[in-house]
Amino acid sequence: AHCVDAGYATIGYLGSPDGVSVVADARRSGWQDGCRATGRAPGPDRSGPDELDAVRRVADELVAAVGRGGAVV
Repeated sequence: AHCVDAGYATIGYLGSPDGVSVVADARRSGWQDGCRATGRAPGPDRSGPDELDAVRRVADELVAAVGRGGAVV
């Protein structure tokens, strides 16, 4: 709700791949539930390996997919 209240048009998610961590899975579910609770479909969802350069590439792709006026959680 915070990102919607702040006026972000699209809200994307960057996290660990499904099943890697119970905490990461719960975080992704919370993002999905939060988007839906505000009447929005979840935005782009990306994950990457635990390697800095690879995650940086995934993050750059996600920011481009979200676009101007969007947020990444």
